[in-house]
Amino acid sequence: MNRFLGFSSLGLSALALVVALASSSEPIVVPPPPVGDSSGMGAQNVQALEKRVQALEGTVQLLSQRLREAERRPTGAPGQAEPAALAAEVDQLKDEIRGLMAGEALNSEGGREFLKEMMTSVQGEMRENRRQEQEQRWVQAMSQVQLDRSGNWKKFVSEAGLNSSQEQQLLRRLEDEDSRRKTLIEEVRAGTKQPRDMQRELREARKQTDEEMQKLLGADQQRKYLETRRDEWRQARQGGGGSPGGPGGPGGRREANGVGRP
Repeated sequence: MNRFLGFSSLGLSALALVVALASSSEPIVVPPPPVGDSSGMGAQNVQALEKRVQALEGTVQLLSQRLREAERRPTGAPGQAEPAALAAEVDQLKDEIRGLMAGEALNSEGGREFLKEMMTSVQGEMRENRRQEQEQRWVQAMSQVQLDRSGNWKKFVSEAGLNSSQEQQLLRRLEDEDSRRKTLIEEVRAGTKQPRDMQRELREARKQTDEEMQKLLGADQQRKYLETRRDEWRQARQGGGGSPGGPGGPGGRREANGVGRP
């Protein structure tokens, strides 16, 4: 009996070993990951974006073509109705193009950033244009002041009774001021110098003239000299000859000796 159980145990052990070997010899098949799904979705997205871009390009080209045709259309002379209708059509096409571009730009973060940068650039250009216009008007006014001051100083020479030496000294100093003023005006026009820097250098030149003339003039002549300087300063202010906020311009200051500085 014990011998039979021993053979039975041995047989069961052998059978179990055979089953284990048989089961371990079979390959374990692991299903591959669905690599085709993500690439397929990416390709579909790219195709959709390409179609959208093509549609937008076609729409923009169509609107641009209509706009060019409308702008090239001859304006006939039978009344004002046709030009008004043409102008309305052109404005409508421009609005459609702007609306299409703005709508697409606002749909993405990059588009919104682009619009912000474009608005900042446009605002900067507008500020620069206004600054250039103000400087141009200012330069023209300074040129006019330079023409007017010659008559004022001739009147001063006559009324103050300057002798030939005093007159020569005054004319020499005024010529130096005029020469320096012309040079500075050209530098401002060329954009190499700011109006405030020009005003500062002109004040220094006038100060030197004032100091020299005070040594040569009598008391009554000095009074008339200061009056002529004040008239020159008032003319500069009335003509806009001073830079905004600077000496001689709106809010310009006077010197301690009472002489206005244009």
